[in-house]
Amino acid sequence: MITGSNFGDVGNTVNIGGVVAGVTTSTATQITATVGAGATSGNVSVTTAGGTATLTGFTFAVQPPTIVSFTPTSGSAGISVIITGTNLTGATAVSFGGTAVQSFAV
Repeated sequence: MITGSNFGDVGNTVNIGGVVAGVTTSTATQITATVGAGATSGNVSVTTAGGTATLTGFTFAVQPPTIVSFTPTSGSAGISVIITGTNLTGATAVSFGGTAVQSFAV
C-alpha cells in the first residue's frame, strides 16, 4: 500500500522498481498496486494529473523456488525430467543428487 496525498480515485499511474504496476484500489490518500514482472529494487513513483511524486526505498524480494513434483521419478543418464513448481523462472542451475545437469530449459 502506498500512502500519501492528492492521489485521486482514478487515473493514477504507479511505477515500482522501474516497472509500471497494476493499480487495484485508489483513494485520495492510499493506493494499492501490484508489482509488475521485471521490477527491481528502487523507487516508487505515483503520477496523477497534478504531477509525479517519487520515494526511494522499495526492496524487491526474490522468492526461492519450490519443487512440487517431477516426472519420471526414476531413470538413467540422458533422460529428460520435467520439474513442476513455483518461482522457477530465472533458475541458474539444476542438479540431481548433487550432480549438476549439463543443460536445462525453463
